[in-house]
Amino acid sequence: MRKLYDHLSSLYPVFKDDALDKHFVFKHCFGKKPYNDKKLRYLVTDLTRCCDSYMAFNNLQKQEDLKQNLLAKTYAERNCEKAYNGIVQLSRKQEKDAGLRDAAFYYSRFETEFTHMEYATANSQRKEESNITEVNDSLDKFYLIKKLQLLCEVQNVKNVLSRQHHVQMRDEILEHLEKYTYPDVPAIGIYHNILMTLTQDRGDVHFKQLQKLVLKHGSSFSPSELRDMYQYVLNYCIKKINTGHTDYQRILFETYKIMLEKNVLLVKNRLSQWDYKNVVTISLRLSEFSWCHKFINGYRDRIAAKDRGNAYNYNIAFWHFYKKEYSKTLHLLQQVNFTDLYYQLDSRVIILKIYVEQEEDESLFYHLSAFRTFLNRNRLVSDYQRLTYKNLIKYTTRLVRAAGNKKKILELRKEILENKQVADLQWLLRKTEE
Repeated sequence: MRKLYDHLSSLYPVFKDDALDKHFVFKHCFGKKPYNDKKLRYLVTDLTRCCDSYMAFNNLQKQEDLKQNLLAKTYAERNCEKAYNGIVQLSRKQEKDAGLRDAAFYYSRFETEFTHMEYATANSQRKEESNITEVNDSLDKFYLIKKLQLLCEVQNVKNVLSRQHHVQMRDEILEHLEKYTYPDVPAIGIYHNILMTLTQDRGDVHFKQLQKLVLKHGSSFSPSELRDMYQYVLNYCIKKINTGHTDYQRILFETYKIMLEKNVLLVKNRLSQWDYKNVVTISLRLSEFSWCHKFINGYRDRIAAKDRGNAYNYNIAFWHFYKKEYSKTLHLLQQVNFTDLYYQLDSRVIILKIYVEQEEDESLFYHLSAFRTFLNRNRLVSDYQRLTYKNLIKYTTRLVRAAGNKKKILELRKEILENKQVADLQWLLRKTEE
């Protein structure tokens, strides 16, 4: 088994077929013995089980609460009273000192107290005050947090994908939370307000409360969970912006800044190329040119190496576009490798805007024709994307041709506002005003 492991690990990360030939691997492990397929398969199975056990054990080492709960149960089963009491006291002390107040914290507290309740009952320790209140309280808090998390996800899926999922106890939980607010459990307040922003048409009150809670209690959650919470804040802002509430652009920008300051936007010290692009886009819309330029260059090396060149060239080109340095923009866009659909679509839109801004009608109409052909032929473009970009092409064409005709432009603007399924809607409306 050790020989098999050493051979496989020496091939990582490129596993060539010839090095994985069954007869070759068997000879490496068993020497001159005659090839036996069954024996090799058993060996592979044994190694896989060994690796499974190692990964499970390795993960356990990172979960101190779980380790202590398992150890407390083992000491309780063996009736090792002194060792058991030591573990329980240590667990309770660590719970008080712990910074995290997520669902896992309350579940760990429930496990500790439930084990102690069982141990005290089994050993007839009636003189000791019952901890049943702590058991029940911890379980309720864990359940409410997890249930609210699930309800938020279900509602999010419903809003985005129009899929329905029935979840038991939804109405009862919401009714319960109208009476009990759990101010000492920030996770309940946060997920409750997230759910309200997802389900109520006028969720601004809950959104403001959500902002306060996430900002105040961010240190109570792991970076990954806090990132998910902030994502709901971002999504709410984007939804409001898309429905014409432009004041939320500033809120979106400030939220991104907070996430950057707290390193919440980064995953393993890496920044997603799409988060990079989103931050650049919103900062430019607000004319935060100096801040944006520092961000583009300051976070360039945080992008994964395989995405870095494209992300940087596209976003610095976008920055030059907003600065109306169109020749630099076009030069930089030529360096973007159009392997990604989103870069292709966005770059084509920027070029469209440049031709409009410079009133190069001939180049514009040629570009619009090529853009339309690209949308028709590229199967990776979704139906929704195809519709919004085709509408941009259609309305841009009509706008340029109607230049100087106030009546036609007013009619066009009215049609655009009624449609709204248009890529870069705000830019197009601004051009009709001009």
